[in-house]
Amino acid sequence: MAELTSARWWNSPLVGKLHLFAAFAVIPLLLHLAFEEDVTWLAGVAMFVAIFTLTLIRWPYGALSVVIAASAIPVYFVEISGWKADRKSVV
Repeated sequence: MAELTSARWWNSPLVGKLHLFAAFAVIPLLLHLAFEEDVTWLAGVAMFVAIFTLTLIRWPYGALSVVIAASAIPVYFVEISGWKADRKSVV
């Protein structure tokens, strides 16, 4: 009996062309952001993603290191809509 195999939709040539189009559409947008807009917040986002990922990967030692780091910076706060969120509010 012949085996019936179907190609996956994400391996189709149309999806490959859409990926290429999306890449060429995103490059000018990223260049505009890099040269015209204030992108200093990207470092904070990258740091947050790295800490969050390491916390999940190294559970429970990652969570312990986050708690120790949070206790080491008691004067740090972030203002969110006029509300000062300190380390106890974030962790």
